[in-house]
Amino acid sequence: PPIPNTPSKRAWHPFESQAHFELADFTFCQNEMPGTQIDELMHICVMICHAGIPPYANHEHLYRTIDVNSEGDAPWTSFSMESVEAGDSSGPSWKHSGTYEVVFCDPQVLLDHQISNPGFKNHIDYSPQLVFGEKGQCVWSDFMTGNWAWSQCSELSKDPDNHGAMFVPIILGSYKTTVSVATGNNEYYPLYISTGNVYNGMRCAHGEAVSLLWFLSIPKSKLAKPCLSLYFN
Repeated sequence: PPIPNTPSKRAWHPFESQAHFELADFTFCQNEMPGTQIDELMHICVMICHAGIPPYANHEHLYRTIDVNSEGDAPWTSFSMESVEAGDSSGPSWKHSGTYEVVFCDPQVLLDHQISNPGFKNHIDYSPQLVFGEKGQCVWSDFMTGNWAWSQCSELSKDPDNHGAMFVPIILGSYKTTVSVATGNNEYYPLYISTGNVYNGMRCAHGEAVSLLWFLSIPKSKLAKPCLSLYFN
């Protein structure tokens, strides 16, 4: 697994102080202040501060400082997609109603955070396990105790290049409740990701063993009833 980051000797690194961190948290996270307003705020700080030096030179300086911080969640990004039959007006409405946005995090970064989380060090399997009960019966509990994990590792071990590697099965799941955005009337299905190495108890503990991976746009149809035709599907 990835080695956890070595703590910096500066308590608030990469920020200069607690005040610098709280200012960044307030403007960027809590208030979501536009860059022009951040620049204006820094200009006011210059006039107030006796030394004439603002906490950040401008909004770009603030953003660069935040980007240096390696702790926290994976950054969000997005891309748009549309049907290859977008020009065909005879098909279902969702195929020619424009583009659909996919908002997501880098899955590798999310999984790296999960595997390297120090809080999971006694609650994670780095290889398949055999668990037996008091009477010698095989007990299946966590994901890595299952026969599938054993069979996959046995198959992968046939390749010498995989020797010494860690098998990380990926578990994906989507919750049926949609996420509605007040502005724009957009609706998405959230998709979650987890590693099969983490114990079930940690995955059910509402901690960091399950991460939000992306939001899937929901295609809309004008049909009053669900259409079961092959073309619609």
